[in-house]
Amino acid sequence: MNNQYVPLTLLIVAIINAVIHWNAILNNNKMMVRLSKCPFCLIMGLFLFVSLEETPIVFILGYIFSFLGDFFLLFEGNIFLVGMLSFGLAHICNAYAFISVSALAFEWIGIFVFILVFIYWTILKNYTILPEYMRKIVYGYLTIISIGFYGSVCLFNNAQWTLSSRLVVLIGYLFFILSDSILGVSLWVKTNSFIRFLVMFTYYIAQFLLGLGYVLGLNENQSLIPI
Repeated sequence: MNNQYVPLTLLIVAIINAVIHWNAILNNNKMMVRLSKCPFCLIMGLFLFVSLEETPIVFILGYIFSFLGDFFLLFEGNIFLVGMLSFGLAHICNAYAFISVSALAFEWIGIFVFILVFIYWTILKNYTILPEYMRKIVYGYLTIISIGFYGSVCLFNNAQWTLSSRLVVLIGYLFFILSDSILGVSLWVKTNSFIRFLVMFTYYIAQFLLGLGYVLGLNENQSLIPI
């Protein structure tokens, strides 16, 4: 296979993986759900590795931490906290990767979404039976994901990136926040196959758009389709 086709092929493989996982959730195929959940982030990390001349180590680390988060969330019990920590580290990596290629500045939209996220959880927690220490941990995680989103907003200070690449990353992070918001309902309020599907549908879209937008922003050709 010509090397220039590898990035596009990996994106197609990632989409196929996502579709298989979504179908497994809707059909309550627990074995396939477990088998198909984790590869997605590794595929996207590999996509970044082969797409850019200079390896984006920090952003790839974000995908590796997300992979670990996916893995630990396959299990029940307190290991869930390890998964949450892994995703927290992923968001820190994302924020650093975004801010390192842009200027850190005060952004109203970042503050606005930050406030909305905390209002949402403040309302949602009243419908949960979580102990107080877990609620504090969740607030900590929300702070970290909001920092990740704020980093994506700061990309709009980078004039070298196209508007489309910056929008793709921003929309990706909004999907990430939406996914975690639905996950909170699924974990601590009520769940069913459709809610679990929504969690992973929005999550995979988020991870896909983040990687795609990041590559388009740093790729001088601004294209993944060989011509």
